[in-house]
Amino acid sequence: MDLSPNSGYVLRYAVNLARRHAAKLIVLHVIEELPPTAKSIVKFYLDDEKLKKLSEEKTAYAKERIYKNLIELCKKELNSLLEAEGIFNSFEVVEGYPADEILKKSG
Repeated sequence: MDLSPNSGYVLRYAVNLARRHAAKLIVLHVIEELPPTAKSIVKFYLDDEKLKKLSEEKTAYAKERIYKNLIELCKKELNSLLEAEGIFNSFEVVEGYPADEILKKSG
């Protein structure tokens, strides 16, 4: 879920589809990795240890914020999480390339 203005429509559609087919939903948000060129530019200014620490801190903060936003979106769009009780398998925020991560979860 990309948290764009259309995410609410997507969420409601997915919940209704899951109900119809007695399926479970995984709500997934992927934080895209820096492209190799950007990584090399950053490495020019930071050593590997500082880069790793900074990346871990920023990723943890982003994951926490995104997770909270996903929960709030669900509450807003579904009036309550009880409306979709039993539908959600998990809420996940991961790092990687979106297409790759979606395929990993679907397989």
